[in-house]
Amino acid sequence: DRKMTLLFAFVFGGAIVFADDGITLEKYPDADAVSVKSFREITYQTDGTYVDHDEEWVKVLTDKGRRDESELVLRYSSRYSSAKVISVSIFDTNGVERVVDVSSTTMETTDNSSMDENIYDSQHRKVVCNVPGLKVGETIHYVWERSAFKSRVEGNWADMAVFEWQCPMLDSTLRVI
Repeated sequence: DRKMTLLFAFVFGGAIVFADDGITLEKYPDADAVSVKSFREITYQTDGTYVDHDEEWVKVLTDKGRRDESELVLRYSSRYSSAKVISVSIFDTNGVERVVDVSSTTMETTDNSSMDENIYDSQHRKVVCNVPGLKVGETIHYVWERSAFKSRVEGNWADMAVFEWQCPMLDSTLRVI
């Protein structure tokens, strides 16, 4: 059941924050941040539509990691889907949680990242959530969701899952229903 899975992930997330003391710059000298845990659950329908729920806990190790993690960007095509940030919280080095006000730090705009290739499509969108006050040594917890209301190929579901990234990924789970 999805609610139980998400409850487990949130409860488990608290345990992660207090267990991330072993994640240090000395242990990961080439990393600016470390993905401590990521949990992704995709529920798809036979017509190819789906809901993709993502959660991730990332520990920041350097100032560059702090800058990189201080902005969550979700890209999507409004022809086929939507995206939203559900929640963002920061756990300080003592495990104290600070909740980010997503409604005041999130905006949606046209994604112009393809302009270098001379491609512009006003339906290429992005949701950007700024994360103020993030510090080196803290762990950030993102929760977001993408919903596809139209499949790109009728009657077929397709998506990509990344299990390798520019930072170490310690524990990554993908569940497809």
